[in-house]
Amino acid sequence: MNLEEFSSQVLSLAGTFSLTLATFLFLICFIGEALAIAVPYALETVWLLAGYQLGKGMLPGPQLLVLLLAAQAGRQTGALVFGMLGRRGITPLMKYLERFKFFSSLNSSAPARMMQKINLLSPFSVALGRLLWLRVPLTLILSAQNKFGVLALAVLISGIVWDCSYMLLGSVVGATVKVEPFYVILLFLVGLTVMYVIGFIARRVYQYATNGRVGGG
Repeated sequence: MNLEEFSSQVLSLAGTFSLTLATFLFLICFIGEALAIAVPYALETVWLLAGYQLGKGMLPGPQLLVLLLAAQAGRQTGALVFGMLGRRGITPLMKYLERFKFFSSLNSSAPARMMQKINLLSPFSVALGRLLWLRVPLTLILSAQNKFGVLALAVLISGIVWDCSYMLLGSVVGATVKVEPFYVILLFLVGLTVMYVIGFIARRVYQYATNGRVGGG
């Protein structure tokens, strides 16, 4: 099997509907929420390729909806498990709580200030916080306060925004770019790497800038 054939199979497996793919999406989203472990490239690549196939007209809407529902089911179940374990004081999760104790203190770190601006009664505000790297503390805090309804809606909103953003990007590429499967996958991997690097740098710069302003004040 040459590289082109392998790329075609990857594109077909990760970008078209199958029970295997739906199960994978459920598991990867469940693990991401329940264990607070994100697998780099995995989820983003699947949605980019699904969007690409959608843009090519090769992935019917109903099948795409099933994939979205599988991912959402994984997130909802994982968030519930993570929150319930946090409430029961499981040691690894308690370490997260210890890390974010400054939420109720005068600590002026960037995450603490971001948390102070989030309305825990608003699913939209919580969803925004989840998209801004505050998923773990928000899940634990809402679970501790028995706000599982707000948490579920926030998980739904943030998940839709996250998944559809990558699918939209993939569909644009699928509808406009005419290249071989190998170059499609390579393009997506390079793009994701650039996004990871930019996100990492942005977080570091923001933390440095905000901490610097506080220290200088």
